[in-house]
Amino acid sequence: MRKVASLILALTLVISILMTVAVDQVQAAESSYTVQSGDTLTGIAARFGLTVTALAEANGISNVNNIYAGQVLKVPGASVSNSNNSTPAPTTGEIGYLVQPGDTLSGIAARFNVSITQLAARNQISAMSYVYAGQTLRIPGTGAAASTPAPTATPAPAAPKPAASGSTYTVQHGDSLSAIASRFGVTVDGLVAANSLSSASLIFAGQVLNIPAGGQGGAPAQQPAAAPATNPASSGKWIDVNLSQQRMVAYEGSKQVFSSLVSTGVSNHLTVTGTFNIYVKYQSQAMTGGSGAEYYYLPGVPYVMYFYSSYALHGTYWHNNFGHPMSHGCVNLPTPAAQWVYNWAPVGTPVKVHY
Repeated sequence: MRKVASLILALTLVISILMTVAVDQVQAAESSYTVQSGDTLTGIAARFGLTVTALAEANGISNVNNIYAGQVLKVPGASVSNSNNSTPAPTTGEIGYLVQPGDTLSGIAARFNVSITQLAARNQISAMSYVYAGQTLRIPGTGAAASTPAPTATPAPAAPKPAASGSTYTVQHGDSLSAIASRFGVTVDGLVAANSLSSASLIFAGQVLNIPAGGQGGAPAQQPAAAPATNPASSGKWIDVNLSQQRMVAYEGSKQVFSSLVSTGVSNHLTVTGTFNIYVKYQSQAMTGGSGAEYYYLPGVPYVMYFYSSYALHGTYWHNNFGHPMSHGCVNLPTPAAQWVYNWAPVGTPVKVHY
């Protein structure tokens, strides 16, 4: 009996040691990743060779759309080197490109004759990511490595030509109808009518759109927001939200320093108009409201800047239909644009909202 007891004790000890080693190996194989602006759970999972389900379960995420910039995710089975969030060093045969107003990831990829997948992978972003004016992208395989270029060094597209009746465009990942309309110098309503669309948001990658006659052949159209009749600040920083144009412009005095399409309140939830001031900021906040069919709960809304009562400028991860009213009254911005404004505008910054 003593021998049996000793054997059982020895086996128990061996099993305990093996379990400890296994746990240590799992812990060593698990790393972390800090979510960047424009990231999606799908893109992060693909980057680390995981399934979306495995990544979601490791982090207790029930809705794969609910991640936000700055969030730290556990990455099961990833090596430490894979979780490096630093910008990749330039490699031979590439240049830097400074994103201009109106640019899209698909448009930049087409301009430099690279795939969206290559461009996104080189810059460690999702192929569905937004880009914003002033952002620097690495362009793979286009020449000698270069530092961030000045806007004047940006490769210029060919002079625009009117698009002939019957010209088409194939929708790319990350495109929106408003961005395509801007690129070809036509209106969103014109595109909707030319393609018998029931909604401006119903487009998908691979879809072939008819471009109405008179559009410009591929050059991004400029969409400057008209300055308001009166400036709330004769000098210093202030923000202009033009509800008619669905565009936000950041100013320093009379100089425009940043611009982005936005989505403001729909007809039954109009955005308040007037001149206000940002009175509180939150890097991330859960938002809830409405009732019945209009009830919403949005965890982790990024870069929130309240300017009047419950009205705020903030980042948006649940739609990409910017340029069209979509909200319950807040000013929805693409998350990278919201991050820029959040870092640029201190509490007290004037906000002018008008038609």
